[in-house]
Amino acid sequence: MKQPRLLIFFSTFFLFGLLIFRAIFPALILTSVIFLASVVFEIVWYYKDSAPFLILIKPAVNFFVSASLALSCYIFLYLPVEFLLTEVLIKFAKIPQLVGTAVLVILAVGFSLVDWKKRLIKRSSWSLLFLFCVVSGLVYLVYRNEKLQREYLPKIFHVSPNWAIQRQLVKIEGLNFGHSFQKGTVVIGQEKMIIVTWSDNFILAEQPVPAGFAVSQLKVIKGNGVISNGIPFEIRNPDSLKN
Repeated sequence: MKQPRLLIFFSTFFLFGLLIFRAIFPALILTSVIFLASVVFEIVWYYKDSAPFLILIKPAVNFFVSASLALSCYIFLYLPVEFLLTEVLIKFAKIPQLVGTAVLVILAVGFSLVDWKKRLIKRSSWSLLFLFCVVSGLVYLVYRNEKLQREYLPKIFHVSPNWAIQRQLVKIEGLNFGHSFQKGTVVIGQEKMIIVTWSDNFILAEQPVPAGFAVSQLKVIKGNGVISNGIPFEIRNPDSLKN
């Protein structure tokens, strides 16, 4: 790689590091790791036609390529889906680790069936593979940063029933509500419910005399003020139940 292109390449990844870590030192470490990896790549490419490489290293390189592609595709395909389901849409508390392991194994086996010796003949192909792996590493860093920020937020998975009248008890199931000695509040729009039972993953609340009847968002507010996701909840007029 020519010197101007090399300078642009590493400067770009340094800026990516600053964007992700918001600190110079971790960004420098990331750039150094990428630099060392590129040096190893250059050495391997230079000796790719030597006898020791042909005898010993090529099978290892084929394994390395398969493993790298499997891990990179796992990061690009599986981790965003897992993040979407557990942290954005909040459909599950956690996807079983066995599922992720199975996906990774299937990808690894699938890529190992390919003859990468014939596929990656040109140097540009190896450069694209290297760039793909580096970008996947950056994607993982972004994923991990967002995951850590969202992982311990209060989350509501299920509310039963999803409507109430005065003095009706409502069960709220979820995660990270806080312990019983750190009770927060449950709100429907701007109105607070009466807390009967509170634990880290279950709340039993009572609907007080409502100010009005409408469909609003039910949310849990932790003792430290952090707010959960909202669940549509209806406060009904008791007269409507007579019909």
